[in-house]
Formats: sequence, structure tokens, C-alpha cells
Amino acid sequence: MIEQSISFAAIATLLAGTIFQINALIDSIKRRANPKKITAIIFMILALCLALAFSFIIVSPASMLSDDRWFLQSPWVEIWLFLSMSCGMLSSYLKIEIEQRRTIIAQKAAKGDHSYTHITIDKWDMIYPFLVSVITFGAVLQAFGSRALDISQVIIAFQTGFFWQTILPRARPVNDNVKLDRSLS
Repeated sequence: MIEQSISFAAIATLLAGTIFQINALIDSIKRRANPKKITAIIFMILALCLALAFSFIIVSPASMLSDDRWFLQSPWVEIWLFLSMSCGMLSSYLKIEIEQRRTIIAQKAAKGDHSYTHITIDKWDMIYPFLVSVITFGAVLQAFGSRALDISQVIIAFQTGFFWQTILPRARPVNDNVKLDRSLS
């Protein structure tokens, strides 16, 4: 179990780095950055993808000429579950943004403004669920153990990602009137 946890952490770190670099590439293109910087980011993404592919080859057991399906073996089962949970987290974020857009449209319509309203996507609000994804994913792994992958697990992993706030509620702001006793630290 510890070997699987270490391999998951390594693969998740490489995947997070790849996602971060893709985000940096999109931002650089939007800002019309220096072409050398964009090229460097593309090479970084390719290097991270190669490292991801290499880690999958090293981590996954040899399964040539085996009756077992490769996508039903570890670490692929965990990867499918994590991707399903991540899609649930993104769906939850987009649902919230669509609801906020509907509220803005209703407010604008009340004022007689019928102009088009864009969905506002804040990258930090979108990244926020992924900061706690390891803890949320721990709940998914704990629920399934080492059972064979089936569609119900993928659906429950998506649902866990969609309702990630119930597993880890958002931190509430600290009341400014409460003074903390710093002598304890």
C-alpha cells in the first residue's frame, strides 16, 4: 500500500506540474508573451508528459501477454478514479459559475439590460478544489479498497468530486474581533 501511495504521489505531482505549465502556456499566449518563453513552456510540458509516460511504464507491472486488462490494474485504476473525481470537481465549479451567471442575467434583465453575459472563470477558484484533492481522493480510495474497477466506482468518484465541499468544508473567515493568544506558539 505504501508503494502505491508513493507512486500515486509522484504521478499526481507530475500531472499537477503539467496542468500548471499548460495554464502558464495559455496565460502567455493570452498576453502575447515572447515566443521564446512560449517555446520554453511547450518544451517543459513535453518533458513533463514524457516523465509522466515514463513513470507509468516504471510503476505499472509488466502485463505483456497477460489475461489481465491493463486499465484494470494499479496504478491505472487509481488514475481513472482520480480523473473521474477531477471531472466532478470541475463540473461543480462550472455549475456554480453558471448559477452566478443566471443571477447576473436576472439582475440585468430587471434593469432592462439584455446584453450578453459571459461566464467568469477565475483560475484560482478553479484550482481551489484540487488543493484538497489528495484528501478527497483518500476518501474515494478508502471506500473502494482494492476491488476491481467498475462503472459504479467511476460514478461515485465523480460524485465525490462534485460534492467535495461536503467532505472538506471551506474554511470560515476569522472574526476580526477575536484576538488570538500568540503566547502559546
